[in-house]
Amino acid sequence: YDACCIDKCEHLLDLLEDKVRAPLATADEIISVLAGLPRAYTPAHGALADTLMSKLDEVGRQHDGLIPLHGRLFAQWLHFAYPRECPYPHLSGTTESLNDVEWFEATGSVHWLEEKEMQMVVDAVPPADPNKGCSEDLCTSMWVQEEELLDAPAGSLKRPAAAVLQPAFWSLPTVLRAGAFLVVLASSLVAFRSSAWEVL
Repeated sequence: YDACCIDKCEHLLDLLEDKVRAPLATADEIISVLAGLPRAYTPAHGALADTLMSKLDEVGRQHDGLIPLHGRLFAQWLHFAYPRECPYPHLSGTTESLNDVEWFEATGSVHWLEEKEMQMVVDAVPPADPNKGCSEDLCTSMWVQEEELLDAPAGSLKRPAAAVLQPAFWSLPTVLRAGAFLVVLASSLVAFRSSAWEVL
């Protein structure tokens, strides 16, 4: 992600923020928005498991029923719900990112595997049972019930009822259209003023 990749989790969160339009949301609002996501975003095991739904409710209970969208617990929930799109949010200060040179200096080994080595790793994993549900152990084995809020004041505020899933009048496309209109209007006025001075 440092070099070239699009962060799909950020896009997923952008879609959620666009619909909720608040730093906090209820579990029902989040599920409602996620249910309408494009097919490019598929939850783990094809659907949100009951264990994941209960974890989302748990996060909400910790915050008086409203889930901070920019908190570590919600990011953790997104990771378990969408593991291919969202990275696991480690607690602050518990991990360190290393580039390939730093990794080699620290470990003495390269950061890649040959194709044969990768195939050996894949072959060593037993095949998944598509009929098996998502147990507590399988879905949330790395769950850490410790919150870190990106915006602590907003995470502790009550959201006004009017902010719930209301479409905003000043959406980005509206603002861009208004800006383009003002640019055209200003350039037309300058052109008109210049031609008026030439006539006089």
